[in-house]
Amino acid sequence: MAGRVLVADDEEPFRAALARLLAAAGYEVETAQDGEAALAALRAGRPRAAVLDAMLAGRDGYDLCRAARSDPALAGMRIVLTSPRGRSIDREKARALGADAMLTKPFGFADLEAALAGEGGR
Repeated sequence: MAGRVLVADDEEPFRAALARLLAAAGYEVETAQDGEAALAALRAGRPRAAVLDAMLAGRDGYDLCRAARSDPALAGMRIVLTSPRGRSIDREKARALGADAMLTKPFGFADLEAALAGEGGR
């Protein structure tokens, strides 16, 4: 088992596709459709990693990243932010908040696996 991963994205088809691909790769996957549900899942499930949409409704991925990095129980979790915007300012913000990687949508599954494993993605 590759570990437990939370996928938080408000686009259901994208969220479901990522969940299927990650499950097929051996991950235990939990999903959330908005920022509040994602924060509750992070705190309750303490996953090994989280794939967070930077533009989630309610609490966005940046806010979730900030909250996770300020919670000692989640300190070791890998955080991968995803966004349709790949501007350098977005990447700098993600890095400043403690994200381990930021991927621009659409991205390849191999890029996500590498980011979850700690091999690039920034």
